[in-house]
Amino acid sequence: MDTDVELKDAEVWRTGDLLIDMGSATVHRKGEEIQVIGLSFGLLIALVRAAPALLSQDELIDQVWEGRVVSPETVVQRIKLLRDALGDHADDPQYVGLVKRRGYKWLPVAQRVPAEQSGAPSVVSRLGTRPMLGLVAVLLLLVFLSPQFQGEQREFNEPLRAGIAVLPFSSQGTVPEGGDFFAVGVHDDILTELARIDDLLVISRTSVLSYQDVQRPIIDIGRELNVDKILEGNVQRTADTVKINVQLIDAESDTHLWAQGYERELSVANVIKTQRQIAVDVARALKLSLDNLPAERAPPTQSVAAYDAYLSARQLGNRAAQELQLPGSFHRVTEPLAAAIEKLLSATVQDPGFADAHALLSILYSMRYRGSVARDTAVLNKAAVAAFEAMKLNPDLPAVHMALSEYYFSIGEHEKSLDQLRQASRGQPENTGLLMALAMKTLMAGRAEESLPLAERAVAQDPLNTSAANMLVIIRYFSGDLAGAQAAIKRAISLSPDNVALAYMGATFRFAATADLAQYRKTIEALPINDAQSVHSHWDVAFLSRDYPGALSVLQAGPKKTFVTYAQYLPVAYLAGITHLMAGSHSMARTEMAKARRELEAVRLKDPTDPRVLSRLAAVLAVLGEQQLAREAVDAAQKSPRYRTNAVFARIWRRTLIEALILNGDLDDALELFETYSHNPGNLPVASFLMRPTLDPLR
Repeated sequence: MDTDVELKDAEVWRTGDLLIDMGSATVHRKGEEIQVIGLSFGLLIALVRAAPALLSQDELIDQVWEGRVVSPETVVQRIKLLRDALGDHADDPQYVGLVKRRGYKWLPVAQRVPAEQSGAPSVVSRLGTRPMLGLVAVLLLLVFLSPQFQGEQREFNEPLRAGIAVLPFSSQGTVPEGGDFFAVGVHDDILTELARIDDLLVISRTSVLSYQDVQRPIIDIGRELNVDKILEGNVQRTADTVKINVQLIDAESDTHLWAQGYERELSVANVIKTQRQIAVDVARALKLSLDNLPAERAPPTQSVAAYDAYLSARQLGNRAAQELQLPGSFHRVTEPLAAAIEKLLSATVQDPGFADAHALLSILYSMRYRGSVARDTAVLNKAAVAAFEAMKLNPDLPAVHMALSEYYFSIGEHEKSLDQLRQASRGQPENTGLLMALAMKTLMAGRAEESLPLAERAVAQDPLNTSAANMLVIIRYFSGDLAGAQAAIKRAISLSPDNVALAYMGATFRFAATADLAQYRKTIEALPINDAQSVHSHWDVAFLSRDYPGALSVLQAGPKKTFVTYAQYLPVAYLAGITHLMAGSHSMARTEMAKARRELEAVRLKDPTDPRVLSRLAAVLAVLGEQQLAREAVDAAQKSPRYRTNAVFARIWRRTLIEALILNGDLDDALELFETYSHNPGNLPVASFLMRPTLDPLR
């Protein structure tokens, strides 16, 4: 359970057509169980117990979140999830009613009944019918085929939040080579300027990007983003001038409130000043105070060419960062990262004092290092040089602290990384991107209990941000909230229904939570084979099912690319070798493992301490009969700085080391490591892990 609301033993309620057993945390309708999980069940408990009285949002927060700091938007989202689970609708509610501006109440008559008269299944009988691990399983195929999520559906007649969404700017006139990056840069920087204004809620860049080149009524956009003001604009640039036109619109009535054009001689200083002036004029149009507005930013460079290169690199870097959130995506970011780095190198040559360009260059080098198939310490050194050069040029620049944070994170210095990130976020408490970075880096440092509220806050304040939605899935999963991870993956897929990588990730997480191999196979086999991730997933279900010919067929038919993530390095030859070994074809197993060994040792030369490579190499050497070398690889992996400091990925590497020890014949050590792993509440579930054929000697 994901809720801290106190459950009373043998407390059973009949309400409408529902039977709610508080003790066993179940809900039944006409004998069929309805999946109401986590905080949704906590809300249900609070509302039913209070019925017919109304509970305000503050009262719900006190009872369900026990006073933790959450936004009103979080309550709205959770109410929506509860309604979805019950099949309820905001426009014609049967269960959860809204009293405008006051709160929520449970609509059906609620009557407590003795547990022995309720007819509810007992806790013992319920647990006997399904695996202990994973209380709730979301059917991924149903999720994948669901209609696209169109923003948080608000309550009928509920007013929009006071805030602003800045829609992507269009580009007109003569544009530098590379397309619309200049208009994108202007849009991004106006967002940043607006976010610096007190008492102004600004929807993030990621959420508004979904409206790029989309013709939608302003009223609909306001409802989907839940803000009452929309800012539209376009950028016209020639060789000598730049003109920015903006108009402020009331999203509830689609009426124009204010419009202005700003035409200036083309220079970086004029662009920066105009962006700030637009933010100030918008604030005045909204009658907001400017008393605490931070000082105007100095132009980061005087070179228009350097600034163009920087903006273009920033756009390419954003695209790569989006891709890198998903498993198996490293090969898709090689080109945009390389292009962005080249542009930044050009920018720093044209203006060696351009601190922002040096900082972004460092960030992209760190991204390239962590996202490389083979981690090259030379790339990491370049990240360090660029970060410290930026710090020398402008030590107070938030981008400098971001660059240092990324560098320290890359070398496993998590506390230093978090300290730099906190410095970058000073004065920007509602910056979704910084919240997301803080959440992920706090998780990696092993403090899941601190990470989850940050992630939920990011999602609550920016509900259409697909990056935040994906992040919440990962944090809930690695925090041990498996049911919550399933709810989060459902929402993430609804935001990106065509994202097959998310569907694969969801299927994998669901199997880990439920150990339901039949459902895992059914889900995966309905998805296409088109990249290294999909090959691995299709191979995995066949391997777990002991269908070794089927597993080998997948490897032969799919792309011959190594499956690489932040936590795993899986050569195709390794997958083939372990499959042949389990099928009893020892000669073929050794042949394939010899290929895998050559690949892994080549990668190890660039980074001798990479635990992804060391743990996998240990298993390969064990199959090849190199027992002493296999044991040395196990020891090297466990001594690796990243193994010791990355609390999340160490759990995955530990599983690989358990398999390596078994293959090496070190059963006592394998069992000891397995027992340590299985008794650590922070580790991943063991039921699905034990289904691997390589673990047969432990069973």
